[in-house]
Amino acid sequence: MFVPVMPQKTAPPWFLTRRNRLSRNIITHEMPIVAQYAERTVVFGRGHILLDGPRRDVFSQPDILKQTYVEPPQITRLDQVLRAEGLPPDILTVEEMQQFFEQTMPV
Repeated sequence: MFVPVMPQKTAPPWFLTRRNRLSRNIITHEMPIVAQYAERTVVFGRGHILLDGPRRDVFSQPDILKQTYVEPPQITRLDQVLRAEGLPPDILTVEEMQQFFEQTMPV
């Protein structure tokens, strides 16, 4: 899977800005990193491009991802199970899940 992120747990400051107009391509199976930082994700399987697009679109297709032995982040898989309960279909991070619950169920 090619994604424009650094293979580190946190992105360096230059990655978070577009002023340098740099692009980084890496191959990774670290889906939490992809979910947090990638703007575009390309998924390969059996020598072909199976998915190519924004990370939310890619992670919302678990059946195709299963063909590549790649799973969305754990929080995204939980979101996919709970969609019947009214959760939005594209939560990618724990922070997004927390924000959803804070907005819909104020204390």
